[in-house]
Amino acid sequence: MFHDLKAYFYYNVLSAYSELSKRKKSTKFGRSLDLRNALNLSTILFHLREHLNENLRNNTKYYINICPDYKIIGDVANASKHRRLTHGKPLLSNAENIYEQVLSTEYRDNQGAFTHIEKSVFIKLDNGVERDLFEIITNVLNMWIREFENHGIIDHIEPFKTKKIEPVDLSDTNISLNI
Repeated sequence: MFHDLKAYFYYNVLSAYSELSKRKKSTKFGRSLDLRNALNLSTILFHLREHLNENLRNNTKYYINICPDYKIIGDVANASKHRRLTHGKPLLSNAENIYEQVLSTEYRDNQGAFTHIEKSVFIKLDNGVERDLFEIITNVLNMWIREFENHGIIDHIEPFKTKKIEPVDLSDTNISLNI
């Protein structure tokens, strides 16, 4: 397949993340493409430890300890494959709780209307907490980057950042929101 782990990481893992990032930024939606890309990358990231040589590979608990989102990625990968998880203590046990959502917001000001469209793939954990899967994927990818750098498998890569949505105070503006 790929001639070594470094090539696999760059040509499969990072390229899949790049594709998902581009899809997320695009305003095109439909046919569950974002969902499929997110599920594919979740599966790749969860099973990445299996590509490590045995002398470098740690157990799953080790990776969960350094990145708790690794547990969630595993549940996403397994729920998307098996539909329902009934063994162990999954944080996400039902594939129906992985979904794509499109949010369209229209802003109006004295220059007219402006529409902002944002797409995300969300998961709803069994405890009711909803999370953006892209953020979880990014956290797990950053964990693998640190691990691979520490083992000398890849050269330094700056960690990827996710966009955190901060609340905005619109009380002193002339913007009206039609929601």
